[in-house]
Amino acid sequence: MLRRLSIGIGCALILLAGCSNEKEDTKKQHSPVSTNTTEKSKGGEFIIQEIKKITIPNTVDEWKDLKPGLLAKNFDYEHETSEWPADVNEVKDEFIVEMKKVIKEDTDDDKLFKSLIYLLGSNIHQELINKQLSLKANFEEPYLPEPSEEKDTKSNKKNVAPSKAILLLDASSSMLLEVDGQQKMDIAKTAVRRFAKTIGAKSDVSLYVYGHTGSQEDKDKELSCTKIDEVYPLKKYEEKTFTEAVEHIQAKGWTPIAAAIKKVREDSKAYTGAITVYIVSDGAETCDGDPVKEAEEFAKRTAAHKVNIIGFNVDQKSETQLKAVAKAGNGEYLSANNTDELNQSISKKWVPPSFLDVIGKQWSSPKMSSELYKHLNTAQMNFYKIDRAAFVEKIRFQSAIQLLANEKMINEDQKNSLDEKLINYEKQLETLNNNLLEQKKQEINKDADRIDKQINDWAKRMDDLRKELDRSS
Repeated sequence: MLRRLSIGIGCALILLAGCSNEKEDTKKQHSPVSTNTTEKSKGGEFIIQEIKKITIPNTVDEWKDLKPGLLAKNFDYEHETSEWPADVNEVKDEFIVEMKKVIKEDTDDDKLFKSLIYLLGSNIHQELINKQLSLKANFEEPYLPEPSEEKDTKSNKKNVAPSKAILLLDASSSMLLEVDGQQKMDIAKTAVRRFAKTIGAKSDVSLYVYGHTGSQEDKDKELSCTKIDEVYPLKKYEEKTFTEAVEHIQAKGWTPIAAAIKKVREDSKAYTGAITVYIVSDGAETCDGDPVKEAEEFAKRTAAHKVNIIGFNVDQKSETQLKAVAKAGNGEYLSANNTDELNQSISKKWVPPSFLDVIGKQWSSPKMSSELYKHLNTAQMNFYKIDRAAFVEKIRFQSAIQLLANEKMINEDQKNSLDEKLINYEKQLETLNNNLLEQKKQEINKDADRIDKQINDWAKRMDDLRKELDRSS
């Protein structure tokens, strides 16, 4: 409907132009465009050669590659998408001068029509088409933890979550460094929050932090190496309280891994059941302790005690030590060199998420949220802008053909031929624009379908794992 109304307005403007070429557009006036004098001074032979280079577009790329018209290239964006498109009278005198050069050299209808493109073609096709071509959905990739199949040493049952999960977070000064454009500490905090939320569905959770006091200076070494705090006491997971505890952690000092494991061992003497310690560290011990010995002491109390370590962006020397600590603690060492690997490494220790967590993931699918509509709407709006620019260009071409007829520069047969070519040209651009919109819609929907399938496949696996756990418990 909008397009038909616009066409009606355009036709009215053309009729006005045909009656009087001297009448200004009362809705919007523009001063004549200043163009390159050297280029305009070229003769008809030069213009004909330039016109021969013009291709009537059969593809979006050919359309995009059309150069702005010589007399229209300085029109601004608002002018080229106006609801009240101006006709050729804005550049009437210059247009007549240039067309006389063309007609003097060649009166072939095809070349005359290409002259309209060469002189009056829109200058924003490339901008608008590139914007549509570059549109990507960019849906956020879902974070879908995949639990590993751990076995309880007594029952030999798979996917058994520890009754108690104790997290040790390294807040030493090296965590102030950046990975993937983010501070290590911020990345680790996010990963630990996700970990606690998921494992907290089955296990009591505790969070200890070390390296968060003093500084990396020698004068603060004793303080930094002896201060290990339980910032979230062992209990059922509470998201608000846990998040607040994590937010206040700041990276500052040394790395007392041994002292941290020892404190956990001493604090957990009265605990019963399976206890797994999860350490997230970006480096080796720097406080002269023996973390291998401490991990061994913790694990030998019972086979249900484990020390798992995630080495985050560590060097070879540190990795060697951390692997030894995990081995001594009857646990596993997992390497993570960047943000994605840290999330994936930690996820291997996760138990199946709760039913509500899985439902939440499914509702976060682009197909279940406003994200899909937002991107499809952007593609549709880009389509309308391209269509608008093509319509404004068409009005300029129509009035130019009428002006040539009024000035007796072309005969009636030539005018009819140019009118028909313009109709075909407009249809071709409309087809290309429609095809581009359909291509974008398919790309966006395909990406949404991919993520939706990824989430639903994961949800089914998690559901199967929960059922298995229920049967074995």
